Amino acid sequence: MKTAVITDEISQNPEQAAKVASDFCLDGIELRSVWDKQPHELSEKEIDRIKNICERYGLKVCAISSPFFKCNFNKDEIEAQINLLEKTIQLAKRLDCRIIRGFSFWQEEDFEKMLPLIAEAFKVPAKMLQEADMELALELDPSVYACNGQRLARLVEAIGHPCVKALWDAGNDIYSPVPEQPFPEGYHYVRPYIVHVHLKDAVKKGETAESVKIGTGQVDWTAQLAALKEDGYKGYISLETHYRKGIKISEELLRQPGGADFSECGLEASEECLEALQDILGELN
Repeated sequence: MKTAVITDEISQNPEQAAKVASDFCLDGIELRSVWDKQPHELSEKEIDRIKNICERYGLKVCAISSPFFKCNFNKDEIEAQINLLEKTIQLAKRLDCRIIRGFSFWQEEDFEKMLPLIAEAFKVPAKMLQEADMELALELDPSVYACNGQRLARLVEAIGHPCVKALWDAGNDIYSPVPEQPFPEGYHYVRPYIVHVHLKDAVKKGETAESVKIGTGQVDWTAQLAALKEDGYKGYISLETHYRKGIKISEELLRQPGGADFSECGLEASEECLEALQDILGELN
């Protein structure tokens, strides 16, 4: 397994994030919001700056954490998101990156009813990704239709395209409104389709969940990482901290992460999580 961190969990300045990644001997970084912009909004000059930073620190951009299809399910928004995906594909080409993160629309209706319609909406994106030799990593998220491992696996199966796979986020499974034990239950469903992994931890009490330092929440990360290793997973495990010291990230920012407010206090919390991750990985070796 290779290791990475999502840049805006540390700072809006990618150089600061790259320095932390280098200090912890990570293999790469994952781009989400940078300089208070979403990835598809970056200028050519800004992309060149990111390339230069990665070269200087010896890091690879392992994924583009795009907000693709984190929107309402309607014709106008879908068309706008196709344009967003095209810009993201061009960015990924410039950064020599093959994985783009995506979602499955805000959940507003019944999952069973919407499943075939959502799968149909991925036909054009899948063709675009195939032509670009890239993969879309669909992430489970409590606010979208694929809100847990089982639903994510069913959606990937319904789409049935080799360029659309799963992004496994066991921490997000804690937040899911459709209860599921992240490991081994959720992992069992998505295991055949995983192309990328996010790491976060959380504790749920009643209907409320809160992110915590890796290894102190309800995700059994020791067992989960051991299973990934045993299963021969060779992709990236990318820290998506979400935990903060002294402040709480708002629900709005949790739904749509990005910008300076989201990154506030992220440096210290991410360093704590990276230290904890190193300890867990050390036990596996």
